[in-house]
Amino acid sequence: SSPADHAARIRWLRTLWSPSATSVEAWESWQQQLLRASVFGQRHVIRTSLHRCSRQRARAFGLKARLSRLLSHPTSVPALAALMRGSGARMLRLSRRNRIKQAMAEYNRLHAGRGQFVAAATYTSNASRPRPASVHVHLDRFRQALRAVERSHRLSTRLLEALEGVAVLHIDYEDLLGDTERTMTAVANFLELQTGGLAPPATRLL
Repeated sequence: SSPADHAARIRWLRTLWSPSATSVEAWESWQQQLLRASVFGQRHVIRTSLHRCSRQRARAFGLKARLSRLLSHPTSVPALAALMRGSGARMLRLSRRNRIKQAMAEYNRLHAGRGQFVAAATYTSNASRPRPASVHVHLDRFRQALRAVERSHRLSTRLLEALEGVAVLHIDYEDLLGDTERTMTAVANFLELQTGGLAPPATRLL
């Protein structure tokens, strides 16, 4: 991405982190500004999410993105750090301890045309279809996916080190799956949100 691309992303983040809920008109104006400033090519998703967002109840505004792809240009990192400190933005870093499984997810996303959640939903919606005991993997493409995962970790770690003074909470994907309630409680506390109803005791992600 070019410096201009990263500058556009900074402008979008600045809009995202400065919502105005003082009136219905101000709220709608902020939503329209956010849509116009979008550089991620997912306006329908953003519009749908905003439609479900209540002006009276909304307390946190954020996005999910790969740090290594969102803002990694050297000139944009200081601007991102200053923006996050000035707006009070906080960062949740979700990573996996098991890099092999992450590489498999990357492999599916890049070469099988679907992510792990789409694949899981496919099998869940068709219970009569048995889950395969083994999967054919193109080794060269898997090595490429594994290198991409390692590069992403290096770049995101380097970016986090440059974001001095920004509040960051590190979460392991395995902990999120294994103890969803405790992990989501930690997230809510980090974001200073109420914990009630975030994750019922019986909830467990599979």
